[in-house]
Amino acid sequence: MPTIFSVLLLVLQLTAASISVPRNGDTSLVGFWVTQDLDWVVEINDCQTGFCGELVGLSQSASSNALRTDMQNPDRARRGLSLCGLAVMGSFRPSKGTAGQWEGGWVYDPQDGKTYLGKMRLDGPDTLNVRGYVFVPLFGRDETLSRETGPINRCSPAL
Repeated sequence: MPTIFSVLLLVLQLTAASISVPRNGDTSLVGFWVTQDLDWVVEINDCQTGFCGELVGLSQSASSNALRTDMQNPDRARRGLSLCGLAVMGSFRPSKGTAGQWEGGWVYDPQDGKTYLGKMRLDGPDTLNVRGYVFVPLFGRDETLSRETGPINRCSPAL
């Protein structure tokens, strides 16, 4: 008969093994995504607190060649900083029971300087729908991002 210690050891080993295995299809979210309206490139990665994303450049088709500063940031000291490298989303976790969807995250909108609750879903292998909202998803707006597989105009955080 196994001892409690050996059962606990087995549970710990199984837990450690499950941590190192990628989360059931979630790696399809990792990569470069282009915003529909501004041609900003957001790099999404699997971060410590969940999936996160930061502005890393502009798409090849962007009409501008530079990212502006974070002029609307509620912290006046940050308003002169470049949007390059700015975290614009974070803490997204896979939805329970629904593949290709993430929830519980936050989205920062540099256009108004506000941070919103967020959820995301893949609408195909190359289309990501991000919804930022206040209180409940009903009170929000969607942003459609397209997967960028070609070259991007990487920005530099220095002004």
